[in-house]
Amino acid sequence: SVINMELKSDLKAELKAVFNLYQQKSKILITDLPKVLFALSATDDVEAVKDKINRALINEGKEEVTSLDFDEFTSIISVFIQYRPLDRDEEIFLLFDRDGNGSLSYDIIKQINKELN
Repeated sequence: SVINMELKSDLKAELKAVFNLYQQKSKILITDLPKVLFALSATDDVEAVKDKINRALINEGKEEVTSLDFDEFTSIISVFIQYRPLDRDEEIFLLFDRDGNGSLSYDIIKQINKELN
């Protein structure tokens, strides 16, 4: 749907911004991944996520590397990000986006207005 494409685009921009904060010579150190996940609100326990990161690296065949480029980074991080909870605005929007097309029709907006007044 349109909203999912926008969220993916927003998410990619967010990942790029965080990557740029931590990157050195266009790579991000593996040791920085727990802090990155914390910054992205994908974990609240930096220590506990280290084992999960190691398993994700093994699954991607990256267990021997010490740093990742942006594409490798997004591949690893996406495993954790897909479980990140929606923010309140996203949840509310999705409640009213009944047909899942990423927009609210005039009729739905009219109905919301009627229910609020």
